[in-house]
Amino acid sequence: MISLDLEKIDNSWKRELAKAFKNPSELLEYLELDPQVKSEIAGKPLLKSSFPMLVPQFFADLMKPRDINDPLLLQVLPFSEELTERQDFVLQPLDEQDNFIPVANIVHKYQDRLLFLPKGGCAVNCRYCFRRNFPYEQLGASKQEWVEALNYAYQQHISELILSGGDPLMMTDKEFVWLFNQVLERNQTCTTKIDRIRIHSRLPIVLPQRITAQFIEMCQALASYGIKLIWVSHINHPQEISTLLQEKVQNLTKVGVLVLNQSVLLKGINDSVEVLEELSRKLFQAGILPYYLHLLDKVKGSTHFYLDDVQALELYAQLQTKTSGYLIPKLAREEVGKKHKTLYTA
Repeated sequence: MISLDLEKIDNSWKRELAKAFKNPSELLEYLELDPQVKSEIAGKPLLKSSFPMLVPQFFADLMKPRDINDPLLLQVLPFSEELTERQDFVLQPLDEQDNFIPVANIVHKYQDRLLFLPKGGCAVNCRYCFRRNFPYEQLGASKQEWVEALNYAYQQHISELILSGGDPLMMTDKEFVWLFNQVLERNQTCTTKIDRIRIHSRLPIVLPQRITAQFIEMCQALASYGIKLIWVSHINHPQEISTLLQEKVQNLTKVGVLVLNQSVLLKGINDSVEVLEELSRKLFQAGILPYYLHLLDKVKGSTHFYLDDVQALELYAQLQTKTSGYLIPKLAREEVGKKHKTLYTA
């Protein structure tokens, strides 16, 4: 079983997260927006929202000062455009709550894998998030409820456990040790054998300190038991790839973690072939393989990020002429009721 030296636990990332920006005005002030620009947008940011702003300082430091159109800022600042109504933009675009949650903390849509949602919180609140209206308050927070979720998972004869959320890296290293050991114990006694654990997380992009030395040791220990660990990062723009993130990725890949990336195609953020090409190249240089380029899920509040299918396919066709095939992510969409993603080709 995996053990953790409790005296060496690094919780500095939690202290940094506690200092994250929650007030749009304070973030704008930090970015040194001049009085004229601030005056022009004074009525535009929503200072109060049912989906509040949350931005760690590390991520804010990757933004360009004095630029209200910075592609990172636009992803996290709540603008009044979120109030734009469209009939096809709904609260639950993937209909997960009514049809795919058999027990608390589990989303089960696919045949050989399912999602375990241990945490409802995130380190950053992306304004286009398709789960921005998800009832995270209904998730089980106790170890007993997590045990029940894992029991269900093993009854379904899956081979891959996907940790999603919220953001699963909001779990502490101590909680990860507990979870990994639960999997190892069940692999020894159950007919179902989980041989892959996939973590979908944006947290290390906005706060790379989360990838602690202890977490890397756990990943290495898990590999010694024959379980492959995959981290799917969520990077939308090359500006998000910091030097510290690259160092953390190198440390993870050294212990056998496969690092993939999925992006969301966002109007005004990455809707140019130049940005997408640079993103793929910088990802690869950092040791991250481009995996998916998602078409936007039509969640209420995100209409201003939407790029229609004609534009998306044209952009994807251009990207294919610019770079090598292994640097081109799959263009995909999640559709209600389908047991796999819909892939598009230009």
